[in-house]
Amino acid sequence: MSSGLAPRTLSMMLIVAGVIFLGIAAAMGEIEFAIVLIFPVIWGSGIFAALGILLIFLGFFLSIATVHFRSAGTDIERETRFQEGGRTKGAGVILIGPLPIVLGSDKVSTILVISLAIVLMVLAILWFLL
Repeated sequence: MSSGLAPRTLSMMLIVAGVIFLGIAAAMGEIEFAIVLIFPVIWGSGIFAALGILLIFLGFFLSIATVHFRSAGTDIERETRFQEGGRTKGAGVILIGPLPIVLGSDKVSTILVISLAIVLMVLAILWFLL
């Protein structure tokens, strides 16, 4: 297992746990959703809502911190990665309301993010229609 796998896995687990807590809070009626202009807004008053939002923020913070500290290696480590032909691959999606903006550096990552964006768009549309 590489040194960066555990923090990445932990950050994803925190985000997933936060989403689960938000789902529980939504089922219990503790949170409310709204769209202000084009931005989704979530607010709540219960313990599950607070835990869900806190876990999601901690997951994002850990993810950003992991990327920052992994990229802050010594010059020798960076030069070794460059000489070995290590190429960073990645993709991302920016959701503005239900509309996605997809960015990617390679075909596989971009297709994965596009499929996830489609799922999120369908879920957002279904959530606000029901």
